[in-house]
Amino acid sequence: MECTLSRDADLVTTISKPDGAAQIRKLRCMGGDTIQMAGLRPAEVEGCRLAEPVDVDAVVCAERERILVINGELSACTLAEPTRFGPLGLPAGTAVTYYDRYLSTFRLPPRGASVDAFGLSLPAGTEASYCYRKEALEHLSVNKAAFVVIEGVKLTGWIDFDCGSFCDGQLFEDTVVSGRRRQQGERVSREDLSPQNGG
Repeated sequence: MECTLSRDADLVTTISKPDGAAQIRKLRCMGGDTIQMAGLRPAEVEGCRLAEPVDVDAVVCAERERILVINGELSACTLAEPTRFGPLGLPAGTAVTYYDRYLSTFRLPPRGASVDAFGLSLPAGTEASYCYRKEALEHLSVNKAAFVVIEGVKLTGWIDFDCGSFCDGQLFEDTVVSGRRRQQGERVSREDLSPQNGG
């Protein structure tokens, strides 16, 4: 099911096109790294670290990063070049995962410019998770040294959303919220930031 390659090797996997047609693709996998073989197709690779980029349905997966193909569908890779997913533009170096052909999560590169998405400015290193089969946020994970601004308030760490609507998050700094001073690290809710909507 897995082994460590002694040198770079060309291995094959089956990747299904959006129309359902299956295609055999070659992956150049890096020597010195562990590969995973597909359990139901023992002659095919499921995951490896790429020795050279590979294009999968207009998504170019980066060399020296891992790719994962499960049941004929791209499951995970790191972008080799800037890529658009509907209204969302992600920079090269972003790690993405898919579920049932839908973008499921992404992690921005640890260094670089912020990315405008979902009406927010996401700092480098931010991780995001989508709601099931929707282009809407389930949560964000922001480096504690950085923040996003929601309703004029700086939030950091784990921030929850209800398929796009902000639920609650952690204060980046001491902040006056609804007329009351709240401490750095305290969690605040949608109702705290928008008391006219309840709370």
